[in-house]
Amino acid sequence: MIDANPTNFQSEVIEASHDRPVLVDFCAAWSEPCGLLAPILETLEAEARGAVKLVKVDADDNPALMQAWGVRSLPTVLVFQGGRQVDRLVGIRSAADLRTALARLAPEPDVDLLGQARTLLARGDWARAAGTMRTVLALNPSLDAVRAEYVGTLLRLGDTARARPAFEPLRAKARTDRALGALAFAVDAAEAVAGVPDEASLQRAVDADPADPAARLRLGQWRLARGQWQGAMDALLDVVRLDRGHGEDAGRRGMLAVFELCDDPALVRDYRRRLSAGLY
Repeated sequence: MIDANPTNFQSEVIEASHDRPVLVDFCAAWSEPCGLLAPILETLEAEARGAVKLVKVDADDNPALMQAWGVRSLPTVLVFQGGRQVDRLVGIRSAADLRTALARLAPEPDVDLLGQARTLLARGDWARAAGTMRTVLALNPSLDAVRAEYVGTLLRLGDTARARPAFEPLRAKARTDRALGALAFAVDAAEAVAGVPDEASLQRAVDADPADPAARLRLGQWRLARGQWQGAMDALLDVVRLDRGHGEDAGRRGMLAVFELCDDPALVRDYRRRLSAGLY
């Protein structure tokens, strides 16, 4: 949390709100309600993972800001977006109330911010696309399809540390939804090779022992996590051919995951035939 004052309020709040929503907590150390609200705001900021900024204004030290923004009781939270104040929350509020206030800032994220994210994806700008989708989810965490795209983008970036917690809200649905189940496999695959610096080291392991299904599985997992569909299927199909039962049938399960995730129907049909020939 950043402390704001008349000197930095313009940069830390007004200008910063053009990039992401900014919550400004007007509070005082002596106020019990302020003490109760502070951890709720901090939790919300942590959940947003950088998509929302939290700023604190100490009322005792900044009476000019109190007057300028018409704050007469504590705690008061002002919400800024696009360089202007867009909401005011007075008194203790629950996390649900605060999430609702943020959600109002983007009532149709699929038309606005999400459109920007998909344009960035089409350009291959994975990092900026992930940041934009993170903002969409901070404003409306219930968008499962966006969350799935966000997780897939994080995997392409090799950002396993963020991908796992981002996927967790989808975990229960993944048990009955094939596409989400495939994404769960991809998250697990990414974690299995999280410490591997690059693909070349995995390929060298395969070349050193071509009959080792474990080496080929790790290569397939690395490629799968990063959306290299054909390369992933080549490696996973080799696992099936070398040892069908290896890793609790991980080669075949990985192939089925790619079939769900890959957006090239002709490629999927080709490798379905190859998998079928390898199994029977």
